[in-house]
Amino acid sequence: MDFLRNGVIFNIKAIKEQSPTVWNKYKDYFNDIELENEEEVYLNYLSDKMDGKVLFNFLTECLPSEMRAKLKE
Repeated sequence: MDFLRNGVIFNIKAIKEQSPTVWNKYKDYFNDIELENEEEVYLNYLSDKMDGKVLFNFLTECLPSEMRAKLKE
């Protein structure tokens, strides 16, 4: 089993469309990362390719505000 294709999946294409401010802030971190399918991106795959703190901050900013507040508690 490919551990890079396991775990949490998210949709980069939807983030680009629904949260352009967040995407514009982080898009440079994705420049050198090859994504086969922007609609099914695995957290394990990205964690192997980019700094974990940047990835965490990016995903946190993509969450709805009520979910983001729980992370700060």
